[in-house]
Amino acid sequence: MDKPQSATFTISAETPHELARLLRRIADALDEGGADTLAEVSTSRWDPGAPLLWSESEPRHETRLLSPSTLSWYRHRGLDLLDRLTPEAAQAVSYIARHAPRVSVVDLARELDKTPGPQLAGALSSIGYAWKALGAPEPPFRRVRSNYEMDPLLAEEIRQHLAASRAPDRGSTDERGR
Repeated sequence: MDKPQSATFTISAETPHELARLLRRIADALDEGGADTLAEVSTSRWDPGAPLLWSESEPRHETRLLSPSTLSWYRHRGLDLLDRLTPEAAQAVSYIARHAPRVSVVDLARELDKTPGPQLAGALSSIGYAWKALGAPEPPFRRVRSNYEMDPLLAEEIRQHLAASRAPDRGSTDERGR
């Protein structure tokens, strides 16, 4: 007979909102793949923008798992977001998605023929406006130190939307142009 598995842990947060968000992310991770896919949850000095959950198959510093609801939002509304972007911002999102989970700020700036800093930030500004205007649960990528990081599952969704947006007459088929 297998011995039941158990664990004891302490969760702390600075505000009730942070605690609720952390618990939702733990529940989402367990719902998505069960306890076998949950390798570690970081709770000390929690930063809402920091990685919380990691897949055992990937190094902790590389990939942030998004909640199933965030992935679902981008699956259904990602094309709407891409349609609101300036051409430079769409090029940036495409480049980050192709190089996910991480691309350096310098490489992205070079790709867009911009300098890192205010010039690059200006080129990316429509991304922030678009995800906030559409009510996306999270932006499509985050800046972490000198890199932009995008969840690989989200990158795949973005690449599919980009391919669909280039397809002729996408309005006659489903939301993704298929």
